[in-house]
Amino acid sequence: MKILLTGASGMLGTEITNQLINEPNVELYAFTSRIDSIKTTGDNLFLHRNEDLEKIVKEKSINCIIHCSFSRSMLVDDLEDSLFFGENVLKTAVKYNVQQVINVSSRSIYGQNKNIPWNEMSNVDLNTPYATAKYKSEEIGKKFNCEKTRVFSLRLAGLLSEEFSQRLPNKMIKYGLKNRKLRVVGGEQQFSYLDIKDAANGIIKFAFSNKEYGQIFNFGPEKYFTILEMSKMIACTLSEMMKIDIEVEHVKSEIQLYDNMDSNRFYDVTQWHPQIELKDTIKRIANYIYEEEQ
Repeated sequence: MKILLTGASGMLGTEITNQLINEPNVELYAFTSRIDSIKTTGDNLFLHRNEDLEKIVKEKSINCIIHCSFSRSMLVDDLEDSLFFGENVLKTAVKYNVQQVINVSSRSIYGQNKNIPWNEMSNVDLNTPYATAKYKSEEIGKKFNCEKTRVFSLRLAGLLSEEFSQRLPNKMIKYGLKNRKLRVVGGEQQFSYLDIKDAANGIIKFAFSNKEYGQIFNFGPEKYFTILEMSKMIACTLSEMMKIDIEVEHVKSEIQLYDNMDSNRFYDVTQWHPQIELKDTIKRIANYIYEEEQ
């Protein structure tokens, strides 16, 4: 199977690359605007710059495109550039009869829809420029979907990794290590995180699955955690691993945050479920941050 991956130097693209180079009978054509930043090597890995995409699709008879490239910026110009590139990817896929395109979308399109859990038919709530752009990428995908080129969009949950320092668990672990306490205001706010390794593995499983229905698929963990549950989990983890006592101060408040996707359609199609529990991801992140701080 010949797979073309965009955004190969990004966090998700890097993990997909690392996993696909171990797949037998796969040729991976990895595209990025920062080719020098890719350190992964393998006999089945071929690195290319974005401007060569049409040339490679034409010459190599690509079977599947995994489209990860997308700006995380909230600047409209950056997001428009991402949409323009994505549309060119789709035009090229249709032009040369690529069998499937997997567009990585985002759970952010549900915003703060209170009717949880969200399924693929739930109303969207586009409350940021990023969410609006991701939704637009899905609509562009629908426009190019045809019998010869199937286009699928995966509404991906928030991802966790050691290096994604912007995520709340990473910040909480770092703060807890430094201050020996965590302060939780509210407590019932929901968070649904997916380990970066599970995200990459699930997308690969999806690429090889028999998708008989649907163009849109939610892809997230099987359960959410409240911020209070997550805080206690972090405190317990730091105590077990590093013998550090972390005080969890709970300030009650009516603050609400919704983050709960129903991903059963994805699980049914792939016959796969996330393998890594949140507590194990937290352990890995805690180790990484602790070693960085030494």
